Amino acid sequence: MHIILASALILAAGFDPPYLPPVGGVGIEARTLGARAFAMGGATAGVPDSNTVSVYNPAAAGWASATGLTWGLSGVSGDDANWTGKLGFPHVSLVFPIPWGITLSGCLSSRSRLSSGGDFTYDGGTGSASWEGGLTEGWFGLSARAGSALSFALGSRSTFGRVSGDFVVLPDSLAGPFIPLSTQYRDEAVFKPSSGLLFGAFWKAGAFNAGMSITTDRNGTLDIHRDGMGNLNQDTTLQYTIPGDFTAGVSVRPHRRLLVAADFYSRKRLNLLEASVEPGTIYSGGIEYTASGNIWLRGGVSLTEGLWRDGATKYTTGVGYSFGSGRASVDLGAAYETWGDGLTETTVYATLWASENWLK
Repeated sequence: MHIILASALILAAGFDPPYLPPVGGVGIEARTLGARAFAMGGATAGVPDSNTVSVYNPAAAGWASATGLTWGLSGVSGDDANWTGKLGFPHVSLVFPIPWGITLSGCLSSRSRLSSGGDFTYDGGTGSASWEGGLTEGWFGLSARAGSALSFALGSRSTFGRVSGDFVVLPDSLAGPFIPLSTQYRDEAVFKPSSGLLFGAFWKAGAFNAGMSITTDRNGTLDIHRDGMGNLNQDTTLQYTIPGDFTAGVSVRPHRRLLVAADFYSRKRLNLLEASVEPGTIYSGGIEYTASGNIWLRGGVSLTEGLWRDGATKYTTGVGYSFGSGRASVDLGAAYETWGDGLTETTVYATLWASENWLK
């Protein structure tokens, strides 16, 4: 891969050699879901869930009866070098019910991952670069029940992370009778937390449920630090924006053992580190079948228009198992995604949920 620099951001940084944003911005994104929603195609906003908090509608956890912690682990294999062959901890969440129908909740989830490199030219020389890093999504707030059928959520949704770049540059020439020597340095792009307001609502009406959430734009500070020899040590500060998004979903139980759910997700254009991600939508649908009192079978599909993988189709499946008289559970999910010209990716995802009563 060969890159030619021409960028207002690079010039604004004032670095010499100039700051080079990574190819692909902050990498390929992934929706921040628990393993249950993941196995149901990503349907989450309209599915009641008292165990795992979803940043796409925390109000769905408004009926939690016990404090619980969820921890997730995933592995990816496929044609995307940003994610494949790497293990990650994509989700951790906590629900903490208190009196007056209020549930405090928080979660952290992997949002994007970057792993890329290439050769480049700049005004005065050439070089090579490799980048690693990514962003994390966070939520902290509360859900409040307004009666037995309605719950509202309000809180802060934030994004933060870093992208590191290692560089080797070779100037075209030096003044005087000198042979140009290569120089090595590292650029750290640190995304300080950008916080926005999230509002969510959830409605339960017997066998039918519906929910929605909306998040405002999030503005944050981007610090770029250069670590190198002598006068290569430089710093600059820029601003960045994460666009808001909207999620709506419904679920219904046509039979006491069967849950059917569907979601709609929409986001505006994202511009980060000279890379642009198109606006778009994701349509998700899934089912959950109660095979027994403590075993659930799941499946789903999602279709992406625009965003980070335009035209992608993802097929999902999974199983859930509760133990300890319902005080803990394990959820497993697997997905197969296709996009572009025959590109594919397989993901395996597992979460463990444990309540405060697990060891009693």
